[in-house]
Amino acid sequence: MKLYVDMDGTLCKWRAITELESANDIYKKGFFRDAEPQFNVLNAIRQLSAAQVFESVEILSAYLTDSDYALTEKNDWLDYWLPEIRVRNFIRCGESKSGFARNGDSINALLDDYSINLHEWDTRGVGIKLLNGINNNYGSWDRALKPCVYAQDREERIVEGILRGINKKLERDYSWHGFFTEEDIEEVVGDIPEKAETKGGVVR
Repeated sequence: MKLYVDMDGTLCKWRAITELESANDIYKKGFFRDAEPQFNVLNAIRQLSAAQVFESVEILSAYLTDSDYALTEKNDWLDYWLPEIRVRNFIRCGESKSGFARNGDSINALLDDYSINLHEWDTRGVGIKLLNGINNNYGSWDRALKPCVYAQDREERIVEGILRGINKKLERDYSWHGFFTEEDIEEVVGDIPEKAETKGGVVR
């Protein structure tokens, strides 16, 4: 199983159009490069990548094809904040991410904040909703039944929520029990230091 991770609204905070001086601000130089990280999510993904419990941890992000800066700046952002993740999949805005949900017979997981992406993905793979404080306004992602994690939680809770959420989905829909064992989960969560020296809020 691969874990795919969204960027806007997931790894970094998304600025709603209502917060911008102009809707055209998203086309300005620096908009994506200077996006504020969601540090707990960033650290959780770094930990999951280092733990090697997935076949790979990869980026899956849409970009504005009519922007002169979006694609370059997203790569620049990752080079600075998450250089460990070298496999980066960028698709056009409006294109479905669900084509990445299966790799042959292998079911993959997606951490994303956008419910439309997740509903499309969830028919073929495991969608995990990142609740970031500005999404899920319509409640279309049933948190009682479907995996979700909270951006404001500590990184160990995010890590545990992702792994247990995947287990829950696989058990319910595919009768696969214990894809990640308790030992797997405890080992990954236990490797996260309670107090670590950080740079800009990110464990280095």
